[in-house]
This record gives sequence, C-alpha cells and structure tokens, in this order.
Amino acid sequence: MSSARLTRVSGTVVDSQGRPSAGSFVNIVTRQGNGMSSTGGGQVAPDGTFTLSGVAPGDYSLEVRSQLRPGVAQEIEFGSTPITVAGAEITGVRIVTGRGATISGRVIFEGTRPQSPSEQGPLRVFPNPADPSRPFMVGNIANDPRSNGTVDENGNFQLGGMSGRVFLLVSAAGWVIKSIRLDGEDVTDEPLELTGKQSVAGLVIRLTDQLTQISGKVSDSRGQPSRECTVIFQSAEAREPIIASRLLRTVRCDSKGSFQTRGMRPGRYIVTAITSLEQGRQFEPEFQQQLRRAGHSFAIREGETKTLDLNLVSGL
Repeated sequence: MSSARLTRVSGTVVDSQGRPSAGSFVNIVTRQGNGMSSTGGGQVAPDGTFTLSGVAPGDYSLEVRSQLRPGVAQEIEFGSTPITVAGAEITGVRIVTGRGATISGRVIFEGTRPQSPSEQGPLRVFPNPADPSRPFMVGNIANDPRSNGTVDENGNFQLGGMSGRVFLLVSAAGWVIKSIRLDGEDVTDEPLELTGKQSVAGLVIRLTDQLTQISGKVSDSRGQPSRECTVIFQSAEAREPIIASRLLRTVRCDSKGSFQTRGMRPGRYIVTAITSLEQGRQFEPEFQQQLRRAGHSFAIREGETKTLDLNLVSGL
C-alpha cells in the first residue's frame, strides 16, 4: 500500500476592481465521472490571501463566490481557476472575480390559446445548473425585479449574476417549452456556457400548450397486466449525459399495469418497462445501455396522443 502526499495550495483572490476579496470562501472542486463535487476549501484573509492544506494529488477547480458585507450595496462576484496537484506545494495562484453574466430575451406563447404573461399571472424564467453536483454560482438577484427573470407584459426577461453552465426553465401552468433559440440556433437542450462572458442577449423562448400525452399498459410474461412496474423513457439519440438526463423520465404503473405521462418533449424515445427501480439507477450509463437493448423505440410529435403496449423486461 502507498499513501498519496498531501500538499498546500496558496494564492490571492481579488475582485473586478483589484481589491482583496476578504471573507470569501475558496471551494476545492474535483471532477468525478460526469459530475463535480466540493471537497473542502478555506476562507480568504483580509489581505486577499488564502491557504488550502491537505490537498491530495489530482485535477481541481478553485471556485470563489464573494461575501456580502452588511449595509454595503454591492454585487455578488465569482471566480474560478483550474489547478493540478502533483505533490509539490503550489503557490502564487491568483483568482480574479467578476460580476457574472446577464441573460436576456423574451418569452412567446404559441398554441391553441395564445396568451400573454399578464394572463398567466407572475411568470419567471429560472436558471438551472447544468451540473447539479457543482456549486451553483448566482448573484443576489432574488429581490431585483430587473434581473430575477420576471417576464414583463411584453414578454421580456433578464437574469443577472449568472455563472457556469445553465439551462433555462419556465413554469407556466398548462404550457411547456417548445424551443429556445439564440442567434437563430436551437439551444433547447444545450446548456448556456456563461464562463468568461458578460452577457448573453437575444434568447427567444417559445412555449406551447399542445402537450404530448403517452399512456399504455405493461404485460408480464404470461400476458397478464403487471401489478408492479416502472416505465423508463430515454432519448433514442445518444447525448451528453447531462443533456440526456433532462430528457429521461420514469413513470410508475398502477395496480392494473397502466401508466400515463404528459408533456414530454416531441422526438424519438426508447421506452423500457421493468419491475422495480433503485433510486438514481436510471442515470447510470451502463444501466441505460441495458435498457436501450431491451426497450421499444417510438416517436411522438407536438400535441400527439400515443398509446403503447409494453412487455415487462425481467433481469434488469
């Protein structure tokens, strides 16, 4: 057996004005598979310096979110820098924070009953981190109607203080996102990369009330309705794990083997019915491949209603 040599990492953190980012916390973030997780960190001293002890060899990202000072008007700032620890002490790391990016655009209602934001009541566009295991950097926007994603009477919105990779969500009863376009390109299922950017403007989010509806029954090996089953839908197209997880859906059957779901994105899917599902297992790449090999492929269009008759797959 051999033990890894732990080492120290030190440096300074300054804000966008060159001032020491006193009181901020430096997170050590490590990549694990397709995700990231925080493994500790340390606080920035009044002079802007920091020291992190006991860091094992590996590739990391140092993430900083500035500390709000009571009674002082200010904006949250963020900073990030990659490091590779190989055993020797690392000194002189410099992290400069910035105010994050501003996202702006408009929301358009399309469907059988076009509506405006005012008819929907208060409507907001929400950011969602592309990688939920990574610390989500977002500014103090909750009480600022100019940058908290609130949609105005003309459908315009703005989100301030954004950082990292984010997806956008809109919550409107009876409506789902039809598409999100940026500069004419479809980015509906692509995370927005905000690192190093000051703004992303011109987003167009289209909502539709023509929801898909899928229902059906699951039969066991004897052709009888399955009393216990879970139906798993995943995109038929191979995608980046973070994107694929957004298109994945699980539905529990009732005691008669029936299932139904509403509002899935139009497209091609592979559906598989199994007896039971351990929490979180549907996101494991190897298990997803097993589901694909045993599943049934189908396509569904916007507003379409589809009925599926599935056979229960055993051994998964």
